[in-house]
Amino acid sequence: MENQTGSREHILTQIRTALGRSASTVAPEPLPLFVSPPALSTDTELINQFGCELEKVGGTMTRVQTVQELRKLLQSLFPADEFASVAVSNAEVLRQLGIHDWLISDDRHIVPSREEFILAGRQATEPSSRLLDNEKLADEYNRVLVEAHLGITCADYALADTGTLALVSGGEQHRLISLLPPIHVCLLDPRHIFPSLNELLAHLQVACETCRTLPQTLTCITGPSRTGDIEQTITLGVHGPRSLHVILYEP
Repeated sequence: MENQTGSREHILTQIRTALGRSASTVAPEPLPLFVSPPALSTDTELINQFGCELEKVGGTMTRVQTVQELRKLLQSLFPADEFASVAVSNAEVLRQLGIHDWLISDDRHIVPSREEFILAGRQATEPSSRLLDNEKLADEYNRVLVEAHLGITCADYALADTGTLALVSGGEQHRLISLLPPIHVCLLDPRHIFPSLNELLAHLQVACETCRTLPQTLTCITGPSRTGDIEQTITLGVHGPRSLHVILYEP
């Protein structure tokens, strides 16, 4: 142990000598205190900041007020391929707006949520083999979802200072649908935009204390998927959607 310590000190001494530094340890100067910018107070300011930051990271934001405007916008985002499939989460808001039924009437090939997909598969099998089929159906769902061209989900919250969407695990099964299809369309309630992550975590802490249930995951999405190689070349869509469209629905 003493030999190892001596060798370590010898190596460090050689490094200090090569750098022209003395053997004495000099404490670095303390970093200046971080001063957070003042939080925005009005909903309009939060929405404008969120939209601005979202555009900086490659996303788009559109505000709609009616179901007709929402459907028209979705039509413009659908791929031109008539065989393109659309994955839709099981969000209650999407059900209330009739998005699922509208897609069916529009002859769209729909990939349902994971829960709905497995439930439909189990109903078509014998009771004795349902346990094994659950695993097979989950794998089959992942394969089908990867081939989807567009995914529609909702976001639980958003952060104005970074243009980030926050998806909390719970009732809506939206994590896979937000990650696998190349185009992610996300419906957001503008009242759920928080100034920063600090305010959101404080809100979640109060909410968790009230219901006494902690979410298993909090997925944060900041723009489309970006990947940079060693030459600092940015590529979109390698590990997730290559485009992100946020729709603020404010009836």
